[in-house]
Amino acid sequence: GITPSNEGGGYLSRLVLRRTLRLMRDLGIEEPLTELMKLELDYLKSDFPEINEKRDYVMEVIDLEEKRYKETLNQGERLVSRLSSSLKKEGKSQIPTDDLIELYDSHGLPPEVVEEVAKEEGIEVEPPEDFYRRVAELHSKPQKKTEKKSKVPTHFDLSELPETELLFYKEPYKREFTADVLWKEGDYVVLDRTAFYPEGGGQPSDDGVLKSNGDKFEVLDVQKSGDVVLHKIDSENGVRTGEKVKGEINWEKRSAYMRHHTATHILLGALRSLLGDHVWQHGVQKGEESSRLDVSHHKRISEEKIQEIEKLANKIVFQDRKVNSLWMDRNEAEKKYGHSLYQGGVVPGRKIRIVDIEDWNAQACSGTHCTHSGEVGLIKIINRERIQDGVERLVFASGLPVLESLQEQEQRIKKSAETLRTSPDEIDKAVQKLFDQWKSAKKEVDNLRSRVADLKAEKLEKNSESFNNIQILAEKFEDGDSDELIQIGEILTNNNKNMVVILASGKTSANIIAMAGEKALEEGINCGEIASEAAKSIEGGGGGKPELGQGGGGNVEKLEEAIKMGVKICKKQASGDNNG
Repeated sequence: GITPSNEGGGYLSRLVLRRTLRLMRDLGIEEPLTELMKLELDYLKSDFPEINEKRDYVMEVIDLEEKRYKETLNQGERLVSRLSSSLKKEGKSQIPTDDLIELYDSHGLPPEVVEEVAKEEGIEVEPPEDFYRRVAELHSKPQKKTEKKSKVPTHFDLSELPETELLFYKEPYKREFTADVLWKEGDYVVLDRTAFYPEGGGQPSDDGVLKSNGDKFEVLDVQKSGDVVLHKIDSENGVRTGEKVKGEINWEKRSAYMRHHTATHILLGALRSLLGDHVWQHGVQKGEESSRLDVSHHKRISEEKIQEIEKLANKIVFQDRKVNSLWMDRNEAEKKYGHSLYQGGVVPGRKIRIVDIEDWNAQACSGTHCTHSGEVGLIKIINRERIQDGVERLVFASGLPVLESLQEQEQRIKKSAETLRTSPDEIDKAVQKLFDQWKSAKKEVDNLRSRVADLKAEKLEKNSESFNNIQILAEKFEDGDSDELIQIGEILTNNNKNMVVILASGKTSANIIAMAGEKALEEGINCGEIASEAAKSIEGGGGGKPELGQGGGGNVEKLEEAIKMGVKICKKQASGDNNG
């Protein structure tokens, strides 16, 4: 099935779901969409039993999408209100189509909902007839992927060369081999046979050395062009066409790639087994110390589920299952294993290479692998992140790198325990105790700051200036951050609803805030505008809401000037002169 996301088919599925939810809203249907879907699945299950098998997954995805949609609507309505206010200031009376598309595409707000909110602000909404087609086209167009440039120089003519014999498939543990040099140009060499694996399928190329007539040349890179394998060496004057060479693989690196490649297949099998077969490989990159696997999934994978996945994957490792690599006719392979073979994408050719971990996972794969799962060693997921909506990235290691990672963690725990003057076994209790002490100390500091703010506010209140129907208080402090200034401002504006407070502070950088009480707001005061104009004097910027504005800048010396500008703007607003 498709996992709803913000790309391609996933986006179209989300679009369909959200349009359905919008229609239900318009028709006054209050039941959750999952209840309607249950009826639909019951109706379809006799003709499409495979859909009913995915019932739990379908219900979970729809429920999650409905919750996300409602959250998006609540957040998005505030955006429409702000946009409408901005358009009114610009003298516009209608929301542009591009903004409508952005509101729907990024925030899930259909034009009908936008119209409801905008109407209250006196702004019109007129979506084009092809609105939803335009939105769909944004995500249905094929993504322009950056073409991976071939590392092989384009001027090479390899058309007359025979297919290179690939020894790493026949003898995956072969570390040394002899071969004839068929062709050479610059620092590139083609052999009649090779055990060096060329880069491909998310697996880096092997490196090692070529030996010839007592000389040794580093193999820096290996690439495949058609059926020919090219070796890039560190010399243009080394080997010659027609002579025999001896190749030696960097076995430590190759074996790490083999373990990580087989571990990738094991881990993917565990993910599909525990999360569902909607999980699909989205991307992969093998490394020497660690590898990454990107998979499609509709929500974040919990820590508890990660531990289950690790346990299941390592169970397969410890069972030492046979890993079979075989060439099969494509049709036979698809008939036997299904299209889940193509986790890394559909591979070309009538014959395809299948890597089959016994009774666990089978994939079309051109990489190098262990012959038994036990060779992989312990598999450990060391990091995970959400790289985009609907795609989870797992970074993992296997074999010795896992031991090294665990040892590093152990050392960090020991050092932390020493710092906290406790044992590693008691570190969690020590951290909790320290955190509780910090919370208690912070509470005391907050109480003290609140008391100081009360005292400052009490002292400052006497310095306010009456102007028309408001009180204006402007003051500069040598120190104090914006949070402290806001705290003082809240006290003053709560005590006097007619009060407008303009406060500034700074030593190395300048802060300025403006706040207004309820009655001052009724007189036309806009603190966001006050802060914005005042901040220009300190070579900075600002903004905010009518009741609270904040600004900052780098020129502390002009704070007094900024305060005066703030007072000037405030008086203009109170006089009804908002045009400058």
